[in-house]
Amino acid sequence: MRMIWLLVPAIGITAVGACFLRTPVSSPLSPAAISQPVRPQPAGSTGAFFGINEALSVPSVLVRNRTVSGSQQAAELVEDSRGVAALGATVVRANSHTYPFFNHKQYSNNAVVSQERADRYFSVLSESGLDMVAVIGPWPGIQTGNYTDHYLPDDMDAYAQFVEDIVERYDGDGIDDAPALHPVLAWEIDNEPDLHNRVPPRGAKRDVDPSTFQTPEEYAEVLLVTAAAIRRADPDATILSGGMYNVRASAGADYLETLLSIEGVLDAVDVLALHCYSDDDSLDAIEQTLAVGARLAPGKPIWITETGASSQGKHRWQSEAWQAQMVVGIHAAALIGGAERLFWHTLADPPQRSNTRSMPFSHHSLMATQKSTWEGGGSTSRVKKPSGEAYTRLIGHLAAVPRSDISELPAAGGRLMAAGDSMLAFWGTPELPPGDWVFEDLLTGARIDTPTAPAWISPRNGE
Repeated sequence: MRMIWLLVPAIGITAVGACFLRTPVSSPLSPAAISQPVRPQPAGSTGAFFGINEALSVPSVLVRNRTVSGSQQAAELVEDSRGVAALGATVVRANSHTYPFFNHKQYSNNAVVSQERADRYFSVLSESGLDMVAVIGPWPGIQTGNYTDHYLPDDMDAYAQFVEDIVERYDGDGIDDAPALHPVLAWEIDNEPDLHNRVPPRGAKRDVDPSTFQTPEEYAEVLLVTAAAIRRADPDATILSGGMYNVRASAGADYLETLLSIEGVLDAVDVLALHCYSDDDSLDAIEQTLAVGARLAPGKPIWITETGASSQGKHRWQSEAWQAQMVVGIHAAALIGGAERLFWHTLADPPQRSNTRSMPFSHHSLMATQKSTWEGGGSTSRVKKPSGEAYTRLIGHLAAVPRSDISELPAAGGRLMAAGDSMLAFWGTPELPPGDWVFEDLLTGARIDTPTAPAWISPRNGE
């Protein structure tokens, strides 16, 4: 979920069917060349594993209220893409309530303006070389409650046509494609249905019984219609289930198990998408999440499309250094556990303000925003947090390592991952196999004397 810096007004609007316009709309700004291009990753390497959730975006309230112009929005997206490149990631994920707003409700309101925004987003993707996972669905993700007290679209045919038209425009097959297009890497069908079935939708204007909202059966209906529409436009598309909020909990696991038992659901998706958040001082959350996914969908690839850990919180261990440790630990545990991709939430924490309360996810990011584009007209100024520094160093070491060369090694006193002829200490202070090793602190990049996590360990003769 992208951090919104201002309060979002609730708008009660009933759903109407509207087809996506096929008339090309040129982006109002052709962004400047990105100064830090994303490095291409060798086939089968680990570099493509690293993604960032909702990294390219503009606070949605500013977009809806027309507080910022199209050129200002494009400038912000370009700045975001530079931040992603500076961190070293190669792929971003866009939720259905954030830029480029791939949800039927917002396209129903104004298809022309919605298409302009999407084309602007893809122009930046094309310039930056980043890949994109796009969430698509009937409603604006976590804001569904602002628009409806029921989940299923009123006009399922209009919704299906919307999906087909969106995919056709951004699939890169040369048919009715948007200009300056970098095609979508994968399509994820809606977001966290198990959460919406457990708590009332955020911003709901009416009393909503969550147990009857976005049930597994309702979500399955939307998933099957959406997947079929995607396949009609792009038979070779990669399709993800909606990221499940918390399958570690019995309610989340039961929801997923019921969903996957519905005829056609498992075959309709290529990848199982799961989410995983925890402020525990352990790696239990990511490991248990992957274990549940593997048990309920054996053989199905798993992408962790949202995960994160906060650099501030109620626990004594939560700090910027601890978050950096968790960045390394979570990525290592996910690699060992078989996840194909992982998306950290998110790019940059909002500016700190002493007179406002901290919003959810306001300290989960890899960078900190020192000055926002929206404050006084200045340009965005960001710096890497210790977690961002560790993230970049980790990618630098792992990017070209084949996934087949990654495994966990037995190690007393901590946890150790083999990565080619090098190793990663990702928890504790593990004992090492015999050899002459050099240790790098991934938080600082400095040489250290003992392999205390997070540390990169390489043979001395490889210096």
